[in-house]
Amino acid sequence: MRNLLDELSAKDKILLYRKYYYMQSTEQIAAESGLTQRYVEGRLYRIKKKLRGKIQ
Repeated sequence: MRNLLDELSAKDKILLYRKYYYMQSTEQIAAESGLTQRYVEGRLYRIKKKLRGKIQ
């Protein structure tokens, strides 16, 4: 799993860590990052989809 995470861009890693390690809401991530909530949700969805594809 560590190798898969290392393949992600720095921005994608930060989003994942903030959501699933620090347990921040997408609303909080968006507000503090200057991004829209919809962008954060969509980006997290695509990151998880990418990781799932590499695991299988």
